[in-house]
Amino acid sequence: IGLHDVKKEVEILMNFQQIRIEREKYGFLNEPINNHMVFYGPPGTGKTEIARLVGKIFKCLGILSKGHFIEADRSSLIGGYIGQTAIKTNDVLQSALGGVLFIDEAYSLNSSSVSGDFGAECISTILKFMEDKRDDFILIVAGYEKEMSEFLNVNAGLKSRFNSQLYFPNFTEKELLEILLKIAKDKGYRVLGNSKTLLRNKIAQISEIKKPTFGNARSMRNLLEIAIKNQARRLMMKKERTKDQLLELIFEDFDIDFQQLEDI
Repeated sequence: IGLHDVKKEVEILMNFQQIRIEREKYGFLNEPINNHMVFYGPPGTGKTEIARLVGKIFKCLGILSKGHFIEADRSSLIGGYIGQTAIKTNDVLQSALGGVLFIDEAYSLNSSSVSGDFGAECISTILKFMEDKRDDFILIVAGYEKEMSEFLNVNAGLKSRFNSQLYFPNFTEKELLEILLKIAKDKGYRVLGNSKTLLRNKIAQISEIKKPTFGNARSMRNLLEIAIKNQARRLMMKKERTKDQLLELIFEDFDIDFQQLEDI
């Protein structure tokens, strides 16, 4: 659902790689390139899911030997004493060889607020691996646009290592409703038709007061979980419940207070 520009960018990358493969079959020389990527955007907009798909796509194209997906954060990469960071970072990088290493909120690696921070050592280790193993390794770093831009400017060689930058926008209210209905269906529930219009207004209310940390698809999952709990409380007030009643979510189930709206 949504992500139209992201889908176009991924298609462009696929076409580019396919032509390179065909050129090689005819003996044409291709300039060596890296396939590392930057994903900009707020939470819950599909960055992790697209990163997983990149691994599968590049494996199918024969560019990655395994296509597996490894997710890492600051705690798994940076150590607490001299020498530990390079070891931890190398271990993670080696585990991702042949696939995709995804680092969300990558700017946390360069936290200047931490005393005795070893972020620079981590970034240097990653940079060397990106260059040495670029034929069978893809690094995808992700996070908010402003913070990611600052992170890439920390090291002179960092920004130049990323050939592709994809922006993931907030979902529209219409897309959020579609996402909510899909998640509900996947979980074995259905939202009654006469509740959908009211639910659309509820999502518009949530969008209006959302914070920068609004979770988009993740928030729709949270909203659904609240509705499922409310449904359970409503149905337990009945002596008996039918099969349809166990499946159906009505608008009242999505009735949440203002504090819940802010936190969702």
